[in-house]
Amino acid sequence: MADPASLSTDPHIQTVDPRTGEPLSEATPAATIIVFRDAEDGGAPELLMVERSSQMVFAGGAVVFPGGRVDPDDHLLAARIDHGLDLDDAAARIASIRETIEETGLGIGFAQTPEREALAAARAAMHAGAVFSTLCRDAGWQFDLSALTPFARCRPLYNERRVFDTRFYLARC
Repeated sequence: MADPASLSTDPHIQTVDPRTGEPLSEATPAATIIVFRDAEDGGAPELLMVERSSQMVFAGGAVVFPGGRVDPDDHLLAARIDHGLDLDDAAARIASIRETIEETGLGIGFAQTPEREALAAARAAMHAGAVFSTLCRDAGWQFDLSALTPFARCRPLYNERRVFDTRFYLARC
């Protein structure tokens, strides 16, 4: 278990499992984008959600916003670009962009939206094991991380087998 003092110095952040009194275990950094667009009829915004494969270990079959864990490559990309953000926040935004491409084929968070065919090719390449930073470099894609607005952050207050510290971002499509 992680030392509670290393988890946070913010007195508003809980560092102990309320069920057991044990220090909270370290959580895996993750990120998701809540993609929305205005409804054509002027009604409530439409949200994009995806259904996870029922074969997945975590939340199999659940309907969720696109997203997933922050990978080391997301941190490498964040360190290479000028964004003016905290490095962990920038890496999380990049992870949510990558995951949205992998799960939906949508290119959110780029300075110039990539062509649909290029996104489909990148999606297929990532499914085959390609590294996102390499795909971005080869395609000449530049990020606009300001297109993602921080909305919420959630880290469950219990020690479970899999715990994610998830940053949620809003993005208009």
